[in-house]
Order: sequence, then structure tokens, then C-alpha cells
Amino acid sequence: MVTVDPRQLRVRAGERVQFRCVVSGHPTPTIQWSRVDGPLGYGANVEGEYLTIPYADAQHEESYLCTADNGVGPPQSGRVRGALC
Repeated sequence: MVTVDPRQLRVRAGERVQFRCVVSGHPTPTIQWSRVDGPLGYGANVEGEYLTIPYADAQHEESYLCTADNGVGPPQSGRVRGALC
């Protein structure tokens, strides 16, 4: 099971954004963050279950996927949307 928190977030340009991917399974799944349309944008950092964008701008206004895979069954994904206001 994959849960992304928060599911959607609206921030102002220059603000810090952080999403958390919570997974469960046995064996413990590995987590991979990506953008729906390709690799993470400039400045995005992944540490464990967290995706952090220190200074959000227009290039980060995108949907992101957290994919969990433990080698048992198909990988599971959760989606989140980051938007500027």
C-alpha cells in the first residue's frame, strides 16, 4: 500500500515543498520518486520517503509519483500534485 501526504499542495513561488511517501509491505518496499512525465526537476531532493523541493517555481508545478516495489507482485504507486498559487 502507498499513501502520499499531502495529496495536493498549493504554495507560492520560492516556498519549500515536502511530500512524504508512506509504504507498507513485507519485505519492506524500496521507494522511488519521479515526475509523471519524467525525472525530477532541478533542485528536487529525495531522502528516504521524503521528496523535498527547497524553492518551488513553475518547473515544479507537476504531478509526482511515489513508486514502491518489494519484488513481490507488481509495484504500487501513489500520486501527488504540486501547484503554485
